[in-house]
Amino acid sequence: MLTLMTYNVPLDVVAEVVGIHHNTALLWRRKAFATVDGWQEKTVLRDRIWIDGVYTFDYSMPSDHFGPNIRGISRRKCCVFLAIDCHRNMLAFYIGHAKPKPKALLRALRGRVAEGSTIVHDGLREYRGVLREIGVSGEVHPAKRNDRETLEAMLMINSFSAWIKRYLGRFTGMRTEWLQSYLNWFVYLFRVKDQQERWPITERIVRHLLLSEAVFKRSSWVFHQ
Repeated sequence: MLTLMTYNVPLDVVAEVVGIHHNTALLWRRKAFATVDGWQEKTVLRDRIWIDGVYTFDYSMPSDHFGPNIRGISRRKCCVFLAIDCHRNMLAFYIGHAKPKPKALLRALRGRVAEGSTIVHDGLREYRGVLREIGVSGEVHPAKRNDRETLEAMLMINSFSAWIKRYLGRFTGMRTEWLQSYLNWFVYLFRVKDQQERWPITERIVRHLLLSEAVFKRSSWVFHQ
């Protein structure tokens, strides 16, 4: 089960391979997620840092696909704020719907950026005040299609965004209330895989689970991803 989770295998496949019911596989997944829910609270980014946001549909909201063609980012989309530094430390937080709000951005970054760091971003207006608030300098590279200099400057965050999109795409229909747990697992698993030459992946995860003091309270819940 844990080995399959390191490859982010869909639940139906996990249940089939392991020989358990879908609901049991889901329960085990959520228990594992509970052990990493505080993982990102310990992360501090430093030196050169890139930030951006990606969007995923909130499947619990009614579709507005056939509504008026409104400009901008749909309110039905969840905003996932991403940050990664030159040391490959990362943050991924669900911060609301549509465009990111300054208060949500501030909650995501405050206390998680080392003094003297430089944050690289695409020039989104909401970022400017937040960077002043946390006392770090910014470097702007506006999005320009097919501009080599911009693409090279934003390569780190663009790669991170692509990884997250590909990861979340494996869990279509996920309930938004669990989105942050999925993001926590991604960040934790990235660190584990990044250090696999020092510690075997599955063995390290098992050790982490055994040492965790997390408590998962099972309630009367509907079985969704």
